Amino acid sequence: MMSKFLRLFPSYLFIDAYAEPQMFVIGTTEAPWLLMPAVRRRFPLRVPVFPPDHLDRTKLIEEKMLHVEHSLKPEDISLIADLTEG
Repeated sequence: MMSKFLRLFPSYLFIDAYAEPQMFVIGTTEAPWLLMPAVRRRFPLRVPVFPPDHLDRTKLIEEKMLHVEHSLKPEDISLIADLTEG
C-alpha cells in the first residue's frame, strides 16, 4: 500500500514553489513518528493539532447546546468537559 502511494504521489509536485498548485492533500495521523521518511518528505508543511483544553471543551459544549433545549447548569457543562478530556 505504501509503495503504491509513493508511486502515485511523486515528489515533482513540490518542485516549483511558484506554480499554481494542482493538488491539495491533507493527511492526518496520531503517530507521525511512525511514518516513513519518504512519506514525510512529500508533506513539507506540518501543522500540529492538539486536543482542546478544559476551557475550549466547555465552549464547544456550550456552542453545541445553544439551540437544544436542556436543563444543564454551568457546573454540569464543566463536569462534562472534565469527563471528555482527550
